[in-house]
Order: sequence, then C-alpha cells, then structure tokens
Amino acid sequence: MNRRRNETRVPKRVEVQFWQVGQKIHRGYSTNISAGGMHISTANPLPPRARLRIEVVHGERGFMIEGVVAHRRAAHPEIMKVTPPGMGVRFLSPEELIGEIFPAEGGRVASAAAGGGTTEAAEERQEEDVRIFTVRFASAKDFLGIYERDIVNGGLFVATSRPARMRELVRVEIYPPGPSAAPIQLPARVIQRFEPQPRTSAIPAGMAVELLDLPAALDRLRPIAAGLASMVG
Repeated sequence: MNRRRNETRVPKRVEVQFWQVGQKIHRGYSTNISAGGMHISTANPLPPRARLRIEVVHGERGFMIEGVVAHRRAAHPEIMKVTPPGMGVRFLSPEELIGEIFPAEGGRVASAAAGGGTTEAAEERQEEDVRIFTVRFASAKDFLGIYERDIVNGGLFVATSRPARMRELVRVEIYPPGPSAAPIQLPARVIQRFEPQPRTSAIPAGMAVELLDLPAALDRLRPIAAGLASMVG
C-alpha cells in the first residue's frame, strides 16, 4: 500500500539528527515532512532499507521516531550545492513496531517471532530523581528471546501503565530468570511511549527504551544469557 498518495508533504526546514543503533550520530535538515515520512538533506545519507532513529529539533520542542530509508540520493562533492545529497525516510507506525515483536496474547506482551519471549508489567520506584522500572521474565526461554532480539540491538520494550516522558533518562532493573539471580540496573532513555489503550486494542501500554551503554550492558548480560542457553538447550 502506498501511503504517500494520501499524505500532504509540507516544505519545512528543521534540524534533525539520525543514527543507526550503536552507530555514529549524523546531522542534517528536513526539506519536507508529512505524517508518514520526511526527506532529509544530509552529506551522510544511509542506504535504502536501512533502519534508523531520527530526532527532530524545533526550538524547545521536538520528537523522536524510528523509520526506514525509502530512497537515497548521493551527490559528487563538486555538485552538492546544485544537487544536495539526502534520503527519503518512511516513518514506522506504532502498529508496525509493536506488530513486529509485541502482539498482545492473553493480556501479556509477547514476541511475534517464533519462540519469542514475554515480560511482566514493570514495577516502578524512584531513587535520586530517577525512575526505576523493574522488569521480570516469565522463563529462561523468554529472557533469551528478548535478549537476542532486542537487548543485543540496544533496546528494550517495558510494559507499564505509567510510561516515562519522551527522552527521559530512566533505569531499567532487569531480573534474569532464576531464584538467586541478582538484578542488573541499566541506564536508558525513552525513545517511544504508548499510552494505555482500550482493552480491545492490540497495542500494550509501555515504552521503548534505548540502552545508553550497550557494551557495558552486554558485558553483564552475556554470561547470564550463555548460562541460560546451556540450560534451555
């Protein structure tokens, strides 16, 4: 389905920065924008079908969103002033993002992938002006599914009826499966939030967070995942 046919693109020059998870942040400017996408003028366009995160800055306001590169336009340095390089980006909707990995099943958040995992609704507390969300897993298999699909890529979905604000810094306290497993706290930033919906909605309330120190997080979680994998296998 071509959604652009029903969208109005508005010429608008707004500062943006974009990146792929775990990669360098690039900057550019929008040349037009609509509810479904935007064109970004940048000297560092990403290749078609690349997944990226975009932060739009406009005065004191802005937003962050995830998207996919629809087309890329490169330009030789000698003609950049005439034909600036850039890329067209299609925004991913909440339905697409949730549908990929967290369809609702029996009131729980579950993976769309075969053998995917579930997390219980997060408990919340506050320490030193930082909200801490405690995340537990239904089983070792569920933990491994979420670890391999989401955590290693720098993110995590936290199911909660009180999601934090966009771009708010939080701490996610992960309790790996097992009676003696110690909790692991990881600093994170909210990049998408989903308000509570009617019970008939397939979109669970919660928030998507980006882990701020992925190498350190993996150093702590990788041995746990390896141990659980040997038990499950």
